[in-house]
Amino acid sequence: MNKSLKIVILVVLDISSLILVYVLSLLFRFEFSFSSAQFQQYFTVFLNNMVWLLLIKIAVFAAMGLYSSIWKYASIDELARIVAAAMIANAFAVAYMVIVQQSFPRGVYAIIPVLDGAALGLLRMSYRWARYRFGGRTQPDSLLRTVARSLRSSGGIPAHCKRVMVVGAGDAGAALIKEIRQNPGQSRRVIVAVDDDLDKLNQRIYNVRIAGNRHDIPALVQKYSIDEIAITMPSVSRMLTRDILEICNRTSCKVKILPAYIDLISEKVSIKALRDVDIEDMLGREPVLTDLEGISVYLRHKVVLVTGGAGSIGAELCRQIASHKPRLLVCVDFNENSIHEVTAEICAKYPELDFAPVIASVRNLVRMREVFSAYRPHVVFHAAAHKHVPLMEDNPKEAIVNNVLGTKHVMQVAEECGVSRFVMISTDKAVNPSNV
Repeated sequence: MNKSLKIVILVVLDISSLILVYVLSLLFRFEFSFSSAQFQQYFTVFLNNMVWLLLIKIAVFAAMGLYSSIWKYASIDELARIVAAAMIANAFAVAYMVIVQQSFPRGVYAIIPVLDGAALGLLRMSYRWARYRFGGRTQPDSLLRTVARSLRSSGGIPAHCKRVMVVGAGDAGAALIKEIRQNPGQSRRVIVAVDDDLDKLNQRIYNVRIAGNRHDIPALVQKYSIDEIAITMPSVSRMLTRDILEICNRTSCKVKILPAYIDLISEKVSIKALRDVDIEDMLGREPVLTDLEGISVYLRHKVVLVTGGAGSIGAELCRQIASHKPRLLVCVDFNENSIHEVTAEICAKYPELDFAPVIASVRNLVRMREVFSAYRPHVVFHAAAHKHVPLMEDNPKEAIVNNVLGTKHVMQVAEECGVSRFVMISTDKAVNPSNV
């Protein structure tokens, strides 16, 4: 059900309840006597002015935001707004009746605001109850408990409190907003929320306005002086999470995120569940789980050779391999500076490791034979390659000599020396097969 249809239904229900309130108020005043001449007289007055009275009240309710809250998250703030709206709407209604020189009995004027507030509140609380009762959710807090907690958390925002933006106005976001409201000692206040659902725009959750979508985050951070962003979208894809994180990183705010395994069924969403952003959150996909034990079996106590060992990928391979206790780790690279830095790092971190830095190029078949014959590796990781695709497209000959012929040389020599395992490492920047 979209936002417009929900508002139309709520307005129709409000109009129905307002009509019922007027009728009940008159009946109550005249002891529930339908046939009473006085009842008939004032009921006629109501019918003659009904359209204007209803229009005035609905306009006041709209201006007071009664149609912009998400009522499944209704709290004491919404109830207070209902009471205020009922009082103000009836004040305008009385003013209208004075202007048209018509009136109701004085007792009716006292009854109507009370019944209006009760009817409006009952409608909205009934929706919240029905959603939990028939939607398979846990029972919401009782009204008295909600009032008590809200009163404890009411008041201004102290200077020491962190101003928080919630990204994701679903059940997780609402639960977190509720948790923060009920625990003012946490020194946080939720100021604003964002959500990509257009139907939620400008609506409120526990009196927190949904002011935009994820693309509005930088502007809203500046507008509301936000200190911390809480991403409460545990069920979205990692690609969308990465997109949101990239937007959040354009701000100076500290970013927290709810883990994907958060228990929304029992509403176990708390401030403590928020964690710092991990590198896995930026992947845009599920992380690949490596079988470290399986890898250790063929690395431990073996001679391992890494070509391109001083490059970005090769150096990381050397770091990872060193932790699995090979008998000898041979790092082959043509770049003297880089291989010197990798050697210093590995030897400092793993002083017991037998580490052999070798200056050599995979282009040179004779030199590769010398290296392989000298060290007789059991396992080879081939990571030597030019990997900057646009640059190599401008220098195709160099790319072919290094990436194609170099790979051929390493594979040939590995076969000659009886290498038991040969692992070819693809370049991390080869995004399309349409390059060289």
